[in-house]
Amino acid sequence: MKKFNRRIQFMKKFKILLTLVLSFALLIGLTGCGKKTAIGPEDFKKKMEDAGYNVTDVTSQYANSEYAMEKVYIAYDNDKTHQLEFYKVSSSEEADRIYESEKKKFEATASDNKTYSNVELGNYKKYVLKSNGTFKLISKIDDTFIYCNVDDKFGNKMAEFVKNFGY
Repeated sequence: MKKFNRRIQFMKKFKILLTLVLSFALLIGLTGCGKKTAIGPEDFKKKMEDAGYNVTDVTSQYANSEYAMEKVYIAYDNDKTHQLEFYKVSSSEEADRIYESEKKKFEATASDNKTYSNVELGNYKKYVLKSNGTFKLISKIDDTFIYCNVDDKFGNKMAEFVKNFGY
């Protein structure tokens, strides 16, 4: 009987140890998965032009902004019915500050009948809001972010671009 009890005790300890090891491995794995790679402004410009969009550099419009913008591109369709914006700022902290500010603005305009998603993992943040017939998105990686505020009928199209950019 003592042998049997010792065996049960060993199995319990082994199970606890195995659970801890697997939990630690999972935690390390998830932390690594949270690291995303930002695209550069020129990559954004080229891919949007290749998709048939007009792309305009509007960085100079932010010269006196409270935010430290290094490069700003706006990609818009020929009819100017929707656009996707790309921003490169001076630092990841600056991008965080802008992200939080825009997220608050989105939330302030939302109705009770809304759907949203929010992901924050490692160097990546993404907030999507559908409310009052609009689709709003801000997605940040390091010192860059992509911004969109369009009619809901263009939301899926814009979300697909953002997904293809890895944001």
